[in-house]
Amino acid sequence: MKFERSTFNRKFSLIGFILIVLFSTNLFCQLNQQSIKLYPIETEIRNAYTRYDTIPAPEWEFIKYPTELMTSYYDYMPGGYKTHPIRLQTGNGDGVYMTFHGKYSLTSNRRQYWTYLDSQGNLWDWGTITTYNRLQGCGSIDVHPESGNCIACWQEDSDGDDFLETPITYDDFDFFQLLGFWQSPYIIENPAAPDSEFIFPLVYIGNSPLGDSLSRVYVLRTNTGLFSGNVQMLYKDIQNPYEITQPGWLNNQITNENGDPMFTDWCEQDIIPYWSFAIDKQTPGRIAFVGYADYYLEVPSNPPVEEGFFVYESLDYGETWTLYDFGMPPAIENLLQLEDIQGNVLDSIEVGIVGFNNTALYDGEGNLHWCYTGGYGFTYPTGYCYLTHFIPACEFVWFGDDIVKWRNVWPRVPWEIDENGDTLVHYSNAVSGYDGGGSMFHENMQKQAVNLENNWMVQVWADGTYHMLGMNSVPQYQGYIEHPIIFVSATKDNGMHWTEPIELTDIYSQVFPSFANQITVYPYICDQIVDLGDGWGQIYMYYFDDNDYGSYLQGLGPNTGGQITYCSFKINFDDIVAVDEKQGKQQTEISFLNFPNPFSTSTTISFNLATKSHEKRQIKIYNVKGQLVKELVPDLIGDRSKKLGVGEAIWNGKDKNGKELPNGIYLYQLKRGNRSITKKMILLR
Repeated sequence: MKFERSTFNRKFSLIGFILIVLFSTNLFCQLNQQSIKLYPIETEIRNAYTRYDTIPAPEWEFIKYPTELMTSYYDYMPGGYKTHPIRLQTGNGDGVYMTFHGKYSLTSNRRQYWTYLDSQGNLWDWGTITTYNRLQGCGSIDVHPESGNCIACWQEDSDGDDFLETPITYDDFDFFQLLGFWQSPYIIENPAAPDSEFIFPLVYIGNSPLGDSLSRVYVLRTNTGLFSGNVQMLYKDIQNPYEITQPGWLNNQITNENGDPMFTDWCEQDIIPYWSFAIDKQTPGRIAFVGYADYYLEVPSNPPVEEGFFVYESLDYGETWTLYDFGMPPAIENLLQLEDIQGNVLDSIEVGIVGFNNTALYDGEGNLHWCYTGGYGFTYPTGYCYLTHFIPACEFVWFGDDIVKWRNVWPRVPWEIDENGDTLVHYSNAVSGYDGGGSMFHENMQKQAVNLENNWMVQVWADGTYHMLGMNSVPQYQGYIEHPIIFVSATKDNGMHWTEPIELTDIYSQVFPSFANQITVYPYICDQIVDLGDGWGQIYMYYFDDNDYGSYLQGLGPNTGGQITYCSFKINFDDIVAVDEKQGKQQTEISFLNFPNPFSTSTTISFNLATKSHEKRQIKIYNVKGQLVKELVPDLIGDRSKKLGVGEAIWNGKDKNGKELPNGIYLYQLKRGNRSITKKMILLR
């Protein structure tokens, strides 16, 4: 292991961790302003967002359109930080449970809620988990597979001592075959508070070492006391969910080799572990922490872990652990000739991480995925700079032993040289906010889901790229200044090839025009993708539709609340094309794009359907109101056009009457069998 000091992300990570506990953004913003570097965004952007060789977003459609559940005046991460607050019933029942915390009025307590949706995403029932009224939150759920009962835990001050305990309970769905029969919770104490106060509870259910008829329920809690960051791992092996409401939780602890809570030896040397937890459902006994180890003060004299990405795995239900540490991703070429704070051109750009509110899952091949918000920057003698216009959605994948891969889910690279020798810049901000300050930490979250049998995965986040471009006075993006978009990227080969994101909640959506009136942040998804047959997979989601842009809890917006909103949609994974990563060239299926984009006088719309076709093609152009403004008949290209659907058409920005259209966003559409393929372009004279 190498233990060289790397200052990139250190100040960011330290302050970020303190803020999770103290919820103070002013200090962060004040310090963080000294450690950012802005790359100038051009107001006339050529190919600034979409790579020329990307995999197109797949076909998708809503199963359940976005539906408001309740108004809440707690406008920050209603589903918690690194959780999957939506869980699927498996052995008994075919619906999904959801949990979130919320306030129904400005003066009410924050409470922990539950919701049940059927397989079509229709609401059956919902309410608070408890009948008593206390300040609650940061809840977590999982489903007991045999009974279909939902097990839930959260934090609250149960005994009035100003320290947070962990109630745990279950909905007795199996016994009553009805919903909402939540049992009286058992209170897991915090006997070592304040020195060791374990909060932010998470519950997971996996196989048990005591036999197939039992399940092991894990409860993980993070310390906010003297050893901030270490993890208390409690467990029970149960046959009936009733057993979780019985005493004995504190007697069953998984510890490190010294008998202490996990990561205690790290925290004793001022190393903070930013972790997520995963259970391999295909390999009994296999569990793991995965994340980022941060040296936030001095370099330890004898560090137990290298600074950077790590996996801490057990193959025997937590009896023994093996640490794998990997440092940081390799630096990338400085194609843009970016300069340091003294004005010197940097030799290379460091690749790092700026966000930790993420989830982890094992895929169908047993590889461990951790999604995260990435970053680029450079170090200097007294600190670091990160580039605020290049914040991609990423994942860290561990294949076992020392084999890892850092992947950009979107965009795949921050900049590149295309096949014509031109340098393309791909701005990104995989965070719903953009202010160069505290929101970069507090507003980031990446969530993922998997279907083990089919090797399908999705990654979801609230994206602020268009918001960022609008904030930087790029004219065609002004409408997005208060409208982040929920992005969904998909893969059918466990992340080897990720698609362009589905811009699910675009304000110019023709699928659901009401998105124009929503501010969509904090998306949460079920950890499992449901196989519907014929290559289609179903995703369950809820998000927060903010009434005004910016979280009041983080000091970024007014205290006007918002709506907890749920939906369900399906993706055609068979529609995802294959790309040769080595050559970076598209191999099969469809390409459909326009260039230049944005354009001022004319743009060429081209397609390659890669299928035999003799039917006449037609490209239709719509404005953002869904009105047809122009129809184009493309010219077929070369001899290949006799065998393949290859063609192009030029549009001059005029309507069917030859009248020049105003600047703005336009949609162009091509019919392919029963499917319509629609893309977005920008007219900017």
